[in-house]
Amino acid sequence: MRENIEQCSACGACVQKCPRKCIELKADENGFLYPVIDRDACIGCDLCDAVCHLEVPRRERYGGQRAYAAVHRDKSVLRASTSGGAFTAIAEVIFSLGGVVYGCAYEKPLKAVHIRIEDRKDLERLNGSKYVQSEIGSAYSEVARDLAADRWVLFSGTPCQIAGLYAFLNGKQYDRLITVDIICHGVPSHAYFNKFLKWYEDRNGVDVSSFDFRSKKNAGWSCAGICEGTRRKDGRPYRKKIFHFEHYYYSYFLSADIYREGCYDCKYANLDRVGDYTLGDLWGAEGLGLPFSVADGCSLVLVNTEKASEMLGKIDMELFEIPIEAAVAHNEQLRTPSQRSHKREELLDEFRKCSAEETQKNYLKKNRANIIKARLKYMVPAGMRHRLLKLRYQIKRP
Repeated sequence: MRENIEQCSACGACVQKCPRKCIELKADENGFLYPVIDRDACIGCDLCDAVCHLEVPRRERYGGQRAYAAVHRDKSVLRASTSGGAFTAIAEVIFSLGGVVYGCAYEKPLKAVHIRIEDRKDLERLNGSKYVQSEIGSAYSEVARDLAADRWVLFSGTPCQIAGLYAFLNGKQYDRLITVDIICHGVPSHAYFNKFLKWYEDRNGVDVSSFDFRSKKNAGWSCAGICEGTRRKDGRPYRKKIFHFEHYYYSYFLSADIYREGCYDCKYANLDRVGDYTLGDLWGAEGLGLPFSVADGCSLVLVNTEKASEMLGKIDMELFEIPIEAAVAHNEQLRTPSQRSHKREELLDEFRKCSAEETQKNYLKKNRANIIKARLKYMVPAGMRHRLLKLRYQIKRP
């Protein structure tokens, strides 16, 4: 096992690869998961080291990388997507080939996990922003079985999860495996999110079934979301808008204050991507003069491999090639990892010592001015915000 364990991303490849099943991901004092070996059961095969993506050499970079603005043609899909619906469009191609799709979904009790789906109707479970690290579980092993059965597979996740999959597959290239890495800022711990969630549920008297950090049902294409669940008192449905400035968890996530240590030194936070495709929001799309509307969102699609380039023509989307520089301009994680916050240790210490109620009160007290400013911003109608953003980005264009 690696000596500099703090760089571990908890992808779980070593757990699934171990022939003795003697490795378990356990939480440290801050809730971050790290592999722990049962030394009494270990046979010293070193497969855990061999399968660690941090030790596996990167594949040779594709020379034909291209960037696209992308918007799904189906307006209902577009409005249900976080950005432009690119993931759904790629998944639809895989389903048309009789394949399976892997991605992050919420399961009950509310927990982000990787699941396998075979039916188009289940795709909505993979939609939405879940700003916490998903548990891979046995997904890598399931992918290996699907590939052995000659199935088409689409696997989506953070770059380190994609790298973990390739390492688990011993670096073997499969023509029928398509991978999608997301532009990732970093991940907080499950424990940090769970503590916040329990406070939110108790405070509002609900059992939460979905905490979509970004939903267009709230304020269009923005950093505003929707929480859904069931009221404990009478069993009636619960649905409430959520904003990043209202709660400490969302705000600290966006500020990169509470990520895993290794996220601040991520070797995938650049244009040398690990997935066949890279997906994210094309922030600044309003100023690019695109031949289609981006009022309801726009995806950034990076085509990183020849295989992805060949499949591109089968994807039913509005696509417009843009300069790589435009893709990077408002997506800092395509240049460099998130900066380690000077508040990180203070906030993690607060997590260990204080209740979520106390943490929320401290957050509101320290951020009054920023909260008022953000609240005023969201009072502007979505259509007006879109027009103002378009003007802003057009002015900034060189």
